[in-house]
Amino acid sequence: MPYQIKRTVKLVTEQHVTADPPEAEGYPMRAWTINILLQNTDGDEMPASCYEKATYILHETFGKRQRQVFRQPPFKISEKGWGEFDMNISLTPIGSPKGGEQVIPHDLNFQSGERYESVHQVTFRNPKGPLLEALRESGPVGDEARSNGAPAAATPATGTKEKRPRKSQNRNVDMEKLAEALPQLGEEDLLQVVQMVHDNKSEETYTKNDVESEFRRYIGEVSRECDRLLTCQQTASSTSTSTPSRTSSSRCSGTLPPTASTWPPWPRSLVTCVVDRHLPVSE
Repeated sequence: MPYQIKRTVKLVTEQHVTADPPEAEGYPMRAWTINILLQNTDGDEMPASCYEKATYILHETFGKRQRQVFRQPPFKISEKGWGEFDMNISLTPIGSPKGGEQVIPHDLNFQSGERYESVHQVTFRNPKGPLLEALRESGPVGDEARSNGAPAAATPATGTKEKRPRKSQNRNVDMEKLAEALPQLGEEDLLQVVQMVHDNKSEETYTKNDVESEFRRYIGEVSRECDRLLTCQQTASSTSTSTPSRTSSSRCSGTLPPTASTWPPWPRSLVTCVVDRHLPVSE
């Protein structure tokens, strides 16, 4: 059964004025640091060892230093500057799949004193293995009888009847309808489907991420269909007694093959570009 574990992340920011010459008139240069910690149920600070890396996305004026990655707690960043700005901090839990990062907004300001703290609540969904063990260091993880994230079998109390395991329901799924519906999902909905499959997979689950070969296969179908349309167009031109006009109806880009409705949601502009390059306009 899916379950969640919540934790509190604490960001500790320290800043002070430096003797460096100012880069903007009226704004002294400042040195600032940020440390990322966990806060347990007693309010004590602990290392954020449940994360394998932290990525700071700073203001665009930092240039090549705008995106900085740290892989060891407390994931401390040290920088200099004269301005305040909002940033995002992306935290990657141990063993997290791509797209499983936790993004925390942070307000870097110089009005809250030389040291200020901010706390954020984060949620870990179905943690397992090393991540579950790391979370156990900072607090309870729900049912402590869980083994590697899976619920242990319950022992019946004395004088009560043992509950029989519930038989799995045989749900009939119309795979054709499911296949037709998936390409119609938006990007965010598709990411949720992928996350649900990942969270509920078992040892018998087989998944394969091979987008590149699938894209080549569908582009190949586009090319073959354009070959067919080009042949038909050339045949029609040779048998016609009048010179065909240059209209949009003679272009393949405006009319994709009938099978296009069954393709995955590739960017339509990219597919159209391939078709346009394959079949030129008739004169």
